[in-house]
Amino acid sequence: MHSTKYSSGRSGCQCGRGWITVDGVEVAGLNTAEAWFPQSPFYDRCPVAHDERTPGMLVEKGEFTRFDLHDACWALLHENVHTLLSDERPLVRTIAVLNERVGATRLKRMRPSEAHPLVLAMIDLRLQVAVSADAGV
Repeated sequence: MHSTKYSSGRSGCQCGRGWITVDGVEVAGLNTAEAWFPQSPFYDRCPVAHDERTPGMLVEKGEFTRFDLHDACWALLHENVHTLLSDERPLVRTIAVLNERVGATRLKRMRPSEAHPLVLAMIDLRLQVAVSADAGV
């Protein structure tokens, strides 16, 4: 997980972006400017309906901000990780799924009911890692 802010001179914009990588490849971009400016389809911060998602995209452009990433990390530090697995915010669930305190059995149980593609991808990643570890790879 990464976060940075960009300063555009005197405008005072602290927008920046966050992003999540897996093996050095960005899988989720969390660009604050894309979410906050009126031309963004997510300007009103409504959740994206499943049928409105772009096929193959884990996160829609402008769906989350770097501040959402910060909030998710804060929640992980200050709340019970197992409570966060059922949080209404997909980014919080994503961070919780990546936590080592959440075992493969729990991930397998929550997978069928999870709808957000980012959370599903991170569940699958954790399960794949668990299988590899069990196989001694």
